[in-house]
Amino acid sequence: MEQKLKSILNYNKINFNHSLDKNQRSVFSFLDLSFDYNNNKWVLLESLKKDDNVLILSDEYQELKSTKIKSKDQVIEFKYLNNKDEFDFDSIFQNVRFSSIIPKPKNILYEGIVNGNISLSKRSEVYLSNSEILLKNFSSNGQILGDGLLNIKNSDSKDKYNLEFTIINQKLKTFDVSGFFKISDNDYPLALNVETNKFLISPFSAIGENVLQNFKGYFDSNFTVTGSFYKPNFVGYIKANNSSFDVPYLGVRYSFPENPSFILDEMSIYMDNFKIQDTQMNSFGILDGKINHDRLKDWFLDFQISSENLLVINTKKDQNDFYYGQGMFDGYAEFYGPGKDLDININGSSNDNTKITIPIKYDDGVGSLSYLKFSSDINTNSNLINQGLEVFIDLQLNNKAELEIIFDENSGSKLSGRGEGDFRFESDYSGNFNIIGDFTTEVGKYHYKNFGIVERIFDIKKGANISWDGDPYKGIINAEAIYDVPGGANPAPLIQNASFNRKIPTLVNILLSGELSNLQTPKFEILFPNTRGSIKSELDYYLNDYEKKQTQAISLISQGFFTESGNNTLVSSQTITNNLFQRASGIIDEIFTNPEDKMNVGINYSQGDRFSSSSLLNRDRIGLSLQSEISDRILINGKIGVPVSGTEENIILGDVQIEFLLNDSGSLKARIFNKENEYQFFGDEIGYTQGFGISYDVEFDTFSELISKIRKKNKEK
Repeated sequence: MEQKLKSILNYNKINFNHSLDKNQRSVFSFLDLSFDYNNNKWVLLESLKKDDNVLILSDEYQELKSTKIKSKDQVIEFKYLNNKDEFDFDSIFQNVRFSSIIPKPKNILYEGIVNGNISLSKRSEVYLSNSEILLKNFSSNGQILGDGLLNIKNSDSKDKYNLEFTIINQKLKTFDVSGFFKISDNDYPLALNVETNKFLISPFSAIGENVLQNFKGYFDSNFTVTGSFYKPNFVGYIKANNSSFDVPYLGVRYSFPENPSFILDEMSIYMDNFKIQDTQMNSFGILDGKINHDRLKDWFLDFQISSENLLVINTKKDQNDFYYGQGMFDGYAEFYGPGKDLDININGSSNDNTKITIPIKYDDGVGSLSYLKFSSDINTNSNLINQGLEVFIDLQLNNKAELEIIFDENSGSKLSGRGEGDFRFESDYSGNFNIIGDFTTEVGKYHYKNFGIVERIFDIKKGANISWDGDPYKGIINAEAIYDVPGGANPAPLIQNASFNRKIPTLVNILLSGELSNLQTPKFEILFPNTRGSIKSELDYYLNDYEKKQTQAISLISQGFFTESGNNTLVSSQTITNNLFQRASGIIDEIFTNPEDKMNVGINYSQGDRFSSSSLLNRDRIGLSLQSEISDRILINGKIGVPVSGTEENIILGDVQIEFLLNDSGSLKARIFNKENEYQFFGDEIGYTQGFGISYDVEFDTFSELISKIRKKNKEK
């Protein structure tokens, strides 16, 4: 009886005759056979011998006569017999690619060219074998491991098979397995000894699935494998030399600087207080725990990394849609679970050089913002979020870290500050991401940018707060910031006093509140800190009108001066010129200024007051600013300049202040100053005021606390 089976989809087919022999066993004679396996098209080679390509089957008897299959230049011949006390297995390989015959592992691709034969025979308890396989250019994931040689011989007593498998790489034996195995009904008892010498670790990158990747370095090891194939027992050690690995979700790479030894016991690998080091910042931590496995697959991670200062996050914007940046912290990180369903728990506080960015999707409007950033001299695209991976980060931010919210990613408007805060970040495999916690600033700045040319820096008031209760886009902000108008502003357009024509110190206060993704319209206040009397009263009266106050505040921020009534043009040629000069001055300052230097010099350009009648005051000025720390107790801060585009270029204008710290804490100070007069009337030349003073600073929350501190000082004396 002839049978034909064909799979149209995969173009696999089989054509055979079926009959029963005298023992009532099924006999299949294959006439044609073709199938796909591991991307190779295999076909049956025809034979003139009647007994070739025949399969005989019954409940207690299985036999495959000599059968050859071919795929291009690859040829394999099989023979098999299993009949109660008889067992024979023979196979011959000619130019066969290793990946063509071995089931593909999940994360590792082995390659090499196989030639040779395997011949195993068993009669009752008598074992016979004479097998040799040469594996040329054996590689793992593209990395050459060397040439492999497998020998299987029967023992002298013929009660087992002796096995030896070695890999030679550039004349160095890097891998050696020796021992024996047997054949039983349902398993293969074995006893093997494994030794490695400078054996590449990279094939084991699959341990952590997508959580731990890109292993580098070498193994030196010595361990035994006993028990059976399906229930092995591993005992010994594996020493890691010059090794390192990636944690892609966190963007960090760790190494083992002390070349530790992993201890193998049954199906667990133990790590006993290994010292680890990140490869970018060279910070250190301690790794402790174990990794379980099932016959070197289905890895289960259970370890902890702890440190007083370790780089635990170092990602970029294109790596995670939810948060990225750099994080140095004091605490611990736990890794628990199978590689494909891992939990990462991080708990600690921030250290110097911590920077975490949280992108924020935003609505249209004044409150638009594109991302939120935590930084401190610090610096995830869900493509790295592994299915099953859950990450929980409990982070205590302190003054070593800086929080920065960027309101417009394109322009760069942002709010940044240092302070205190507690956060919990939660993300899982489904893409859910939550933030719970709040942050309160101690100091900070608000960088306002608009129209491509307007750049202003506000000082954030102490106590600004941002809080989250889940959705990162719905965090609530409540912050006030102060903008100090450079050189002050002339309020002449706002008042009736025609004799007043001098710039005065002017501040703009802004209130930011509402959800991060949809802020409320900012509210402005205009302050005159050193102005008194009738001028102050007139200004307060004019600015009592809300719309006028908002208009003038925006004018001060964008143009640097008050606009005349009825003039709503907030971006004039004068505005553009002034902003470009301020921006250029800022760039020059960045070149010459280093916060850690004892002396910083800046070049600045200041726009003149077009409302002033004084030829000196209505001229633009170019000058130098100086900040110097002559010693730990003498500080100099000043700005001088000369008018340009006029006839008085030989006149020097400006302010200078020298401070002397009279005690160790710096609370007692002596100050000498020289500054331009605040007021100047028609016909007057530029005047100066000099002075000397002593001040003492003490912090207190209540009057009783102040008295207590004074008494304490007196007792100490």
